Amino acid sequence: MATDIRDPDQIHKILEKRDRNHHMNQHGFGRARLDEMSTNPHVIRGREQIKIDELGGAISTGGTSSNAINSINTTNPNMRTYIDAAAKDIYGSY
Repeated sequence: MATDIRDPDQIHKILEKRDRNHHMNQHGFGRARLDEMSTNPHVIRGREQIKIDELGGAISTGGTSSNAINSINTTNPNMRTYIDAAAKDIYGSY
């Protein structure tokens, strides 16, 4: 676990860990790149779902992104909490 997400060495370690044996490596996806960062799990989960939607949606819902499933199930009662947390933290609004 990173102790300071603003530390370039910590960020590098996080990205290396993600790249090591990631399930999409075998499908030709490149190395992970830093997009946004947070230590709040609600922000992280909401941000992932926002990106899936921006990239065309999950395949399981008829979408065109490379994600097989959504990060947040549409029946998850916390979905709005996650999306709102990401929107506030990263975007300022949504």
